[in-house]
Amino acid sequence: MKILIVEDNPKARAMIKRLLLREFEQLEKVVECEDGQAAIDIYPDFQPDWVLMDINLPVLDGLQAAERICQTYQDARIIMVTTYDDVEYRDAASKAGACAYVLKEDLEQLTGIIR
Repeated sequence: MKILIVEDNPKARAMIKRLLLREFEQLEKVVECEDGQAAIDIYPDFQPDWVLMDINLPVLDGLQAAERICQTYQDARIIMVTTYDDVEYRDAASKAGACAYVLKEDLEQLTGIIR
C-alpha cells in the first residue's frame, strides 16, 4: 500500500506517518508533501492508494487539490485530515471528491477507513 500525506505542519505529518507505520504492515511507501499543488504534481507518478490531505495548505488548499485530483483520477481515494469540525467544510470535501473526513484529534479513525 502506498500513501501520500499532504500536510504543511511537520509535526502533524510525523504523527500521521507514525500511526500508519504502526498499524499497517503492508505499507509499501509513504510520500509526504507540504502543499496542494505538490500533491497534484506527485500524484501521477506515485499513484498512491490513499491520499491524506489537510484542508488549510499553502499554494493550493486541500479542497481544490482534492477536486483536481479526483477530476483527473476517478479512482483516487482522498481522506481529508483537518482540525475543521464544520459542516460546510465536510460538504465541500465531499463535493471535491473526498471519500472520508477525519479530525486530527481523532486520527485513530484513519486506520478503520483505510482497512
